[in-house]
Amino acid sequence: MKNVILREITLQEFQDMISESVKLQLQVIVPLLQQNVYYLSSKEVAAELKVSKPTVLKWAKMGILIKHRIGSRVFFERTQVMKAVKAVNTIKYKREINFQYENKLEQ
Repeated sequence: MKNVILREITLQEFQDMISESVKLQLQVIVPLLQQNVYYLSSKEVAAELKVSKPTVLKWAKMGILIKHRIGSRVFFERTQVMKAVKAVNTIKYKREINFQYENKLEQ
């Protein structure tokens, strides 16, 4: 459990602390917005790929999808998601072709 330290602060000190926190978060977010890159939440990725949200997070943990953190939230770059899906489909398709080819050779 974390230790909580309470101390008296003025309203101005409290406002300054909040202002500084917001500035730090904006320093992360603003450059991302200026890149014209479209980010999806894990829920949006799950809906688009027709899989569950835990599956999306599992794929991120496995390295199939590349995740980006903004604070405590996780986002995925749309173009990277589409590239990952194409790569997985290509591998799957190649396996099916190889399997069919090997079966023909055995006959």
